[in-house]
Amino acid sequence: MPSICKPSNSDKEIFVNYPYDILEQIKDEHKKRITKEFITILNKQIAEHISKGDWTSVPFIGNVRASLIKQELNTDARKQQLSDAKSVLTAEEYKKFKVELIKDIDRDIRAQRTYKYLVSMRVKSYKKYYKRMVEERGAHVANFALYCKDKMTVVSNIICYENRD
Repeated sequence: MPSICKPSNSDKEIFVNYPYDILEQIKDEHKKRITKEFITILNKQIAEHISKGDWTSVPFIGNVRASLIKQELNTDARKQQLSDAKSVLTAEEYKKFKVELIKDIDRDIRAQRTYKYLVSMRVKSYKKYYKRMVEERGAHVANFALYCKDKMTVVSNIICYENRD
């Protein structure tokens, strides 16, 4: 029998089926064993992909991914930064510090997404140039060159005057 859950911020009731609820409804023991194995494998694969930070497609739910901000906060450098701040700052200052740190991480993530998007759009336009640059100088240099190509604008009719003193 599915459990009924009512979130505190909503008036709607949600019916939750747990694996044992599903297994109780199956009468054939062979099918029950196969279904249990399938659920176990699915749970392991989902947990494995989410822990890597990959996008994970969960049947009947959709795509799931761990938060990039949480992943960044769980790195050793950020944990050290937070523990150092916690030992020096008061509780109120620490909260403000953590909020600002999360905002900075979010800004960095957005900038990285924008960078990747702009580079991917330029790769489509300059395939031969990109392949040659990757072979000659590496992927990082090629990506940066295409990013700069996107950001540069052509300036024409500029006359340079020499200083005639």
